[in-house]
Amino acid sequence: MYCKDSDNDNHDFVKEINLVGREFKVIPGTSTKYGGYDILVDKDTRVQYLINYQNGTEVIVDAEGKPILYEGGIE
Repeated sequence: MYCKDSDNDNHDFVKEINLVGREFKVIPGTSTKYGGYDILVDKDTRVQYLINYQNGTEVIVDAEGKPILYEGGIE
């Protein structure tokens, strides 16, 4: 796994993740007493994933079970 902060050398906030050749944009979530979470966006497919640092990763889907695609800019 490769992580980088694309703006500076401060690694408190990771903006990109590379997993097995796939690149993801990181949309920061929050931390709670039950664990933290972020949203990962696959830069090729725009599919969004919820990563819960206590329980794992899941695809975010709509009411019909289809993956929800990210509509914002991907730097």
